[in-house]
Amino acid sequence: MKKKTMVLIAGILVLWGTLTSLNGQTAKVYKIGISVWTGYPTSVKGFKEAMTAGGFVEGKNVAYLFGKSGLNRQKQREIAQSFREAQVDLVYSLTTPGTTIIEEIMPHATPIVFSIVTYPADSGLIESFEYSGNNLVGTSNYVEPTHYVKLLKTILPHTKALAIFHRKKEPNSKIQAANMIRLLKWEGTTVRITFDHDKETGEVQAKNEL
Repeated sequence: MKKKTMVLIAGILVLWGTLTSLNGQTAKVYKIGISVWTGYPTSVKGFKEAMTAGGFVEGKNVAYLFGKSGLNRQKQREIAQSFREAQVDLVYSLTTPGTTIIEEIMPHATPIVFSIVTYPADSGLIESFEYSGNNLVGTSNYVEPTHYVKLLKTILPHTKALAIFHRKKEPNSKIQAANMIRLLKWEGTTVRITFDHDKETGEVQAKNEL
């Protein structure tokens, strides 16, 4: 929680500093790109409410460009390119894969605020929770895997073996699966098989972990 709070504070400070500086030029309407990947309306609502509270009102001094790729990486690249061509002043991006594409295409001088990114440092989006080292800041929705194991042991205390189903090509899923396999084995539970699900093609590949 401490690390997540530090990232959140850093994100707020950078976002506030950037927009406060921009707001000094009241004649301009600032363009903010919002890339939601698959949705997350509550996250977008909270972001917009914070913008309004900071003095940036839609239709007055800020305009939002909205992009939803629906897990389609090529469409996400097109959204990122449209943000770049529109020369947006800032991008609010959701999820690890969505933000990774935004970061690849947007100019490095453009601030990017991310959310719903479980492992921002491990996935390479930022250098560390304490210091991003680039133009990205944001929040992590990381939950300690020990909590999942504790819940499993509470509901099914005699569990000896299980399978892990995760999404192929998704960085968070790969890291989470590896962490869970190590933790479960340490707890004495065998992970017999993992399933990689490719959301784009519907293909499912099984890998025996024994």
